[in-house]
Amino acid sequence: MNIIEIGSSRDDGSTFYLSKLCLKYKMNLYTIDPDEKSNRNALDVFAKFDCPANLHAILSQKKIYVAYHQLTIESSDPVKYKRLECPLFS
Repeated sequence: MNIIEIGSSRDDGSTFYLSKLCLKYKMNLYTIDPDEKSNRNALDVFAKFDCPANLHAILSQKKIYVAYHQLTIESSDPVKYKRLECPLFS
């Protein structure tokens, strides 16, 4: 199961609580925002949980579609979409 958050939180708000929920129930979280700073903030939240593979920060300004439990991002310009990798802080 996937949870999609449109608009990453700027602090320990919704992204933090949705991350906890997804970790507890083994779901995927996709937090999607067109602002790179917001996506970096989401990655900072993920780092608090050691950046598990089921938490994803996606930088996109395109329309988002969810069908049959799969996340599909429509993009005629692939440069506009990129998945930001979670840095592990050591």
